[in-house]
Amino acid sequence: ANDQSPAIFVKKVAAASRIARVWVTPVVYKWRSIADKLQQTIKKQQAYDELALRHYSNRPTDVGLRRLYTQLSEQCQQKVHRLEADLFGLRLNRLRMCGSAFVMFRNSKDCESLLGQPPRWWDC
Repeated sequence: ANDQSPAIFVKKVAAASRIARVWVTPVVYKWRSIADKLQQTIKKQQAYDELALRHYSNRPTDVGLRRLYTQLSEQCQQKVHRLEADLFGLRLNRLRMCGSAFVMFRNSKDCESLLGQPPRWWDC
């Protein structure tokens, strides 16, 4: 794991401890949901922009379709701004930590005393 990663909380423990480091990941399901919606909305906006460009003539049907696709693109742009603000707000707020952690012991004997002997296939 990368100590500089913003997605992982790394705790360096005191030198007297048997534990060298603890890695804990934050809960990211809400961030992931908003990021997915943002990506989908950007793709929709790009599609509406392309469709608006395809209807470039001055025929009545093309003018109406171009206006429709331009309005839909503008709605997507507003949603993109809102979702980006939501993501930024999540980054600024305190993160909740998930219940899982990765612990690195200073000595393998400490790990064995806590978890027992490793399985036979571990040394392969």
